[in-house]
Amino acid sequence: MDKRCPFCEYKFTPSVENVPHIDIKNDGTRILKKPIHKVATCTKCEAQGPPSETKKGAIKAWNRREVGK
Repeated sequence: MDKRCPFCEYKFTPSVENVPHIDIKNDGTRILKKPIHKVATCTKCEAQGPPSETKKGAIKAWNRREVGK
């Protein structure tokens, strides 16, 4: 299943992580949050960091990806 990178339009096969996130609050309670779907980017963009010039929607995609970290 090939996808295009939202930043450089490079075609690649994504490996998207789908791991539940456990949030630990200050009082020690744990909250299990739903899995966060990361926006898949190619390894080239992953290494470079956020792009300086983006197409429409790419900044939103990058922000969604940042939330998943």
